[in-house]
Amino acid sequence: MNATSLDSLAEHFQQKLDVVNTIMDFRCADEDEEKSYQSQVISLQTELDSLQVVIALMQTEVNKQAMKLKETQSMKTEMETLVSNLNHAVANIPARMPKPAQKEAAVEIKDKPSVATTKTAQSKKSTNQTACKENQPPRTNQSGGRKQKNVYIPTLEYITVEEFENVPKYIKGRMNYNQVNTMMDEINKAYKEKYKVLAMKRTTLSDVNRKRYEKFKLQESKETTGEHFIVDEDVKEFSHIKMDSVYRSLMTLLRHCGRLKEIRGGGHTRYACVEIY
Repeated sequence: MNATSLDSLAEHFQQKLDVVNTIMDFRCADEDEEKSYQSQVISLQTELDSLQVVIALMQTEVNKQAMKLKETQSMKTEMETLVSNLNHAVANIPARMPKPAQKEAAVEIKDKPSVATTKTAQSKKSTNQTACKENQPPRTNQSGGRKQKNVYIPTLEYITVEEFENVPKYIKGRMNYNQVNTMMDEINKAYKEKYKVLAMKRTTLSDVNRKRYEKFKLQESKETTGEHFIVDEDVKEFSHIKMDSVYRSLMTLLRHCGRLKEIRGGGHTRYACVEIY
């Protein structure tokens, strides 16, 4: 304190007294009001704690929803890819689709009734005309005396696009996918016609089919037991395939893809059908 006069000293002390009076005013505040302020502060603190808990819970839920959103976006991307692939597949369906392997692909061969069977049937008919309808036995054959027999017909399964693409270029040459499966249809015709003839009874065969039957039997050997095969002559007779280099490439491709196997011997090259399960 550097007072130069009594007035400045008095002014200084007056300022100090004003400060003391102000402090005393605050100190003498109502105790009830002070308690009220304290309770409000405690209440605010409690609410703040509750808000912190709520905010923590909301943050956890936000994180969960963010994870679900990420999963949903991933699913959306997968679905868009799937739809795109399906649209591509629909727009590029092959002319021929591989069929499920059928172990018993069969056709019905109907045999003509023999003369003896016809006479026996006529005799039974004349006898039954004199009998009562109640005593007539039930008919078990509705085909007029003809027997139906199921015959196994070997069928080559179509080559898939993936298989065709994995075939080396030197094997498939200039053949395209549809051309391969179209030619396989013709080869399957040869299998079908051959084994239809072999399924017939020799007594019902025409002269042409009898010669075929005997020729087919001569081509069989011990190595062909249990196998279903054709030879080049069958393909030439029963299909529209030309016996050229494309045909040779096709047979090589089918062997490469496991649809055929060769059985040689006796001057014949046999192409046996390989069943796929």
